[in-house]
Amino acid sequence: MPNLWRCRISRQARPGLLLVLLAALISLALCSQRPWQPGLSRAGGNTPRPLDQRQFAPYLNRLELLPPATADASRTVTFGTHLENVYAVSLRDRSFRIEGWYWLRWPAAINTLLEKQQIPPSSIIEFTNQIESIDMLLEPVQPAPRRLDNGDFLQEFRFSVKLYISDINLHSFPFIDLTLPIIVKFKPDELLCSADNQSDCVGLLVDPESTQGILGEFVTINGYITQGVWTHEFLHQYPTGFGRRALVVAPAIRLQLAYNTEPFTAFTYYIFPLLILVGIALMSPFLPAQLGDVRLAIPTTILLTLIFLQLGYRQELPPQAYLSYLDWLYMYAYLVAAVLFGLFCWSTHRFSQVAGSEQQAKVTEQIQRLDSLFQGLAGGTLVLLLLWMLRL
Repeated sequence: MPNLWRCRISRQARPGLLLVLLAALISLALCSQRPWQPGLSRAGGNTPRPLDQRQFAPYLNRLELLPPATADASRTVTFGTHLENVYAVSLRDRSFRIEGWYWLRWPAAINTLLEKQQIPPSSIIEFTNQIESIDMLLEPVQPAPRRLDNGDFLQEFRFSVKLYISDINLHSFPFIDLTLPIIVKFKPDELLCSADNQSDCVGLLVDPESTQGILGEFVTINGYITQGVWTHEFLHQYPTGFGRRALVVAPAIRLQLAYNTEPFTAFTYYIFPLLILVGIALMSPFLPAQLGDVRLAIPTTILLTLIFLQLGYRQELPPQAYLSYLDWLYMYAYLVAAVLFGLFCWSTHRFSQVAGSEQQAKVTEQIQRLDSLFQGLAGGTLVLLLLWMLRL
């Protein structure tokens, strides 16, 4: 029996073994050379990245994203921020918490308007994507706005807020680019304007002196590489006038914190265990057809293991209307285990129906041909799925 076993592997195992080894080599090579998207500013930098319109699809589809208004310096509020800490990032809840400081600087003409309308500095802007506002912390650093030498007014705030992640693209999970949006806009009606007369808009611009120090020391997220931050100034046009004749427009600023997963870590954590199970499944047809009970136990064990593995990573993600890359890999693994179980059921039943060494030898040869065909098709499909990573 040992000699027959060695002979069988040498003649029939080579195609399956080569496909499994090729799949492993391809997956390691792809995850080590996955290209990153260039152009994002690093921590402490301010190199702009080309605007990805997919990030603003809800606005663009309703024509709610407009260029910023060209207001003169006497009607412009500048916004600066230093983000000290990013934590409690939850893909499943699509939320994260952020702490830091932000400051506003406005000219004397705007200060006159604020005093006339009795608008406190803490109510000048609001976080558009804020959730659970009851636990928001907003504390002024100074008791009152400070007058600068050039006549402008400056007010600093310490804040802590929970924000909503408006867009998560999980098509390529676990190799994803995660963007955390921070959207601020004017809050008082006196600072808003109409879509018909944008020249009356009060400008809201990013403080150019703050762009070099937006990211603080604790903005890193476990499991992700910090790529940088970029800012975008725009006019948010509401699709309604709120009872007025003209549509309402609000000057706004969007900050985008960009992260992405480290390829080799994501591969090791999510895909490598799955490849081990698939490899065991593809190797199991090498067992002799006489060991029907042993062969039948392998795919059922793999199926149970796949279920628990998939439940584990699905608990980290929100429900979605499409399949991620990892979902496709699991679907493939489920099909391999299910087809393998059916094949082993047939081969065990077929082998039990024959008697005599000659008939058993013919049935064994037939089973081996089907096993080799299955290994070739399943291994080739696995190679194609791993090559799919090139498009992620």
